[in-house]
Amino acid sequence: SLARVHWVGTSMGGLIGMCIAATPPADADAPPRFASITMNDVGPFVPAHALNRLAEYVGKFVAFDDLAAAEAAFRERFKPFHPVVRCRSSACAEPP
Repeated sequence: SLARVHWVGTSMGGLIGMCIAATPPADADAPPRFASITMNDVGPFVPAHALNRLAEYVGKFVAFDDLAAAEAAFRERFKPFHPVVRCRSSACAEPP
């Protein structure tokens, strides 16, 4: 469970932030998810197919057995957009 967070999103990150902010929490008495939200480079028009794609995974909890499984899922999810460069260090995905 996360405490309230400060969200900064660019482009798709901004769209995901908007989707999360607009989705009501499971507990109606829960505080807002974001302490603040900052977005940039988010277009004024988002095509329906892009919103439908976001709806496939935004707000859905997914657990992975290990970092390799998470990386494989990430690569598959974003393959249509551009090649995902393999992280050469586990430091890319693990908290400090």
